[in-house]
Amino acid sequence: MNYKHITINERCCIDNFLDLGWSIRKIAKHLNRNAYTISRNIRRNYINGKYLAHIANETYINLIINLITTFYIKYIVNNILLSYSMTQNIRWFTNFYSTKHKYKSILFWLVDSKYLTSLLS
Repeated sequence: MNYKHITINERCCIDNFLDLGWSIRKIAKHLNRNAYTISRNIRRNYINGKYLAHIANETYINLIINLITTFYIKYIVNNILLSYSMTQNIRWFTNFYSTKHKYKSILFWLVDSKYLTSLLS
């Protein structure tokens, strides 16, 4: 199967259509999506009795950032434990995970014993 994430435009449509009183099935048909997909998205992002598209999109972006960050941190820690050089790990990290951090700040961040200990536990 080919799954696609709901875009910010679709989230805005969901928000507007809910305000107009459309049913979940009608929204799903209009967006050419499964009704369960729309229902699940509304349920996960229903805050204080209202679906807000911008909050739903922020939640999605934060989830993706957390997943990516966790993956790269685990990758780096495992490579340190496998005795790859610190420079190789930092280069890999900066190439595949674009940040504003410089080599030096990443090095201090990784070498911080409290941080590494928390990752390894």
